[in-house]
Amino acid sequence: MIIILLMFLVLELLLRMGVYNPLLKPTSYLGSSYERLAALKDFGLNDIDWITTGDSRIDWGINHEKLRQAQKQRGVNHLRMSFGGADFMVLQSLIDWSIKHMDSLDGVVLGVSEHKLTNNSTFTKLYPIAWPFRESLNFERYNIMPADLKRRRHYYGLAVVNYISDIKDFITNPLDRIKELKKAQQQKPVNIFDYNNKLVGDLCAYSLDSPESCIQTAKQLMNKKPIPSGFKSPVRLCGAPNAKLRINSNRTTAPIKDKRRLINGWRSLIRGVLNKDKKLLFVLLPDHEMYNYLLKPKNAHQITKQIIAPFKSNPNFMLLDLREFIPQQEQCKYYNDPLHLNDKGGRLLTKKVIQKLIN
Repeated sequence: MIIILLMFLVLELLLRMGVYNPLLKPTSYLGSSYERLAALKDFGLNDIDWITTGDSRIDWGINHEKLRQAQKQRGVNHLRMSFGGADFMVLQSLIDWSIKHMDSLDGVVLGVSEHKLTNNSTFTKLYPIAWPFRESLNFERYNIMPADLKRRRHYYGLAVVNYISDIKDFITNPLDRIKELKKAQQQKPVNIFDYNNKLVGDLCAYSLDSPESCIQTAKQLMNKKPIPSGFKSPVRLCGAPNAKLRINSNRTTAPIKDKRRLINGWRSLIRGVLNKDKKLLFVLLPDHEMYNYLLKPKNAHQITKQIIAPFKSNPNFMLLDLREFIPQQEQCKYYNDPLHLNDKGGRLLTKKVIQKLIN
């Protein structure tokens, strides 16, 4: 038993020292985070003036190259620090880490939707994304996690827990991993920052305008092979046997009762940026209608309003409210799936962000 414990402790220490990092799968959450960290250091941490952060809504939605080039014309180095799967605690660690390590940092673009603002943090992707930046994780100051969940951070914060699936995959397919690593090594750091996920699909083939249409669409598509990629989540959510009962009973969109914890957490994050004399462009991203009737709490709009209210008069706080910039009746043309804008929607988003920053 003692030998096993010693072996575990040695493995934990080696992983924390980064011994395995050169073998990480480049496209995994953990691999992508370390790849981004290496690119940041290669660029020069003290040469970065602005960063963009948020989850996949803005990471996949915005043309990071266009934004970087537009800012570069003004003598501003603006780099991508957004990650797919990022929740509040990930964003908190990224922003606080950037403020601490980027001496020239002048501002942050933070892109979130009402759904993200009212979505509880979990450990599902937190440490795999935030691991290289974990020194800045602060569960006590922000206190946005429910107490029973927060207690589990000691387990989820183990290196072994975060690396084990990657290690298993490497042992199973070592040759494939080596090919992936060689391909990743050929990628220039600027390509990492200039990411532009051109999603070309749309949602106009089937209706998702209402709970009834979502259920009907799910019935039409659930036996289709393959299910059109943009409709996989509607089929999963609206195709469940109890979907109609859940929607009609409003269980899926029940108001958040413990809203004060969420409001205080986001306010602390915003205040932390502004108190460091940094600018913050707070981009309120749109939610597809499916999120309004199926996934977003009914008091999401009220919570969002309360989060941003104290900062509207702060000269370093800029608000770009894009919640209604795509008319509901035209949403299908601008979304690749209910979570992500397609290239058409992304071009609009990029234009709006650049205009707000430059004008």
